[in-house]
Amino acid sequence: YVKSTNSLDLTYAGADEISRVGVKAVGNQSSGQVVQTVADVAKNPVGGCTLYTWCTDSADFFLPSATRTKTSAAFYKARILNPNYQ
Repeated sequence: YVKSTNSLDLTYAGADEISRVGVKAVGNQSSGQVVQTVADVAKNPVGGCTLYTWCTDSADFFLPSATRTKTSAAFYKARILNPNYQ
């Protein structure tokens, strides 16, 4: 999302890789790495948080790719704290 133009931009590097169904949150770290949460019931294979339809036990990172999981967690969203965001 481009705040200055109030529009969605899918032309950036990695857009194809991170466009998924069930996304609850997406953000960019200051390094440019993208962080995303997706409801585990929307993943294939289904993730570990099946207690609720809205939860996940992990945050997915792209550019470079990684996943961080907290067993038995039920996260809804992840937010990147950027003190320079206006």
